[in-house]
Amino acid sequence: MSLQNSMEIYVCSSCKRFHPKKNVHCYYCNSSLILKEISKIGILYSFTQVPRKMIDRIEDQLLVLVEMDDKFKILGELQNNFYDTVSIGMKMKIVSINDRKIIFALADEE
Repeated sequence: MSLQNSMEIYVCSSCKRFHPKKNVHCYYCNSSLILKEISKIGILYSFTQVPRKMIDRIEDQLLVLVEMDDKFKILGELQNNFYDTVSIGMKMKIVSINDRKIIFALADEE
């Protein structure tokens, strides 16, 4: 895996759920977290649009479920929310992670 196409993320040692930030324990099962190197690249598995009136935002939010090259799925938000240009099977890339969420963008074709 090249350095620009991989990153480190926290994974639960028991239930294998991903966490955008280091915590003392997993939110779901209270087990310890380990740091794991993963690919930033994946394929869009599913998505849904959340209307702005439900989340008190200026624009709708597009949640995406991406199957990563490592064969697991991560739920995140699509950067810029291009709802009309998104379709299942598109190549996606993690572009940022903060304390609360993982942000994906459409990946450039290589």
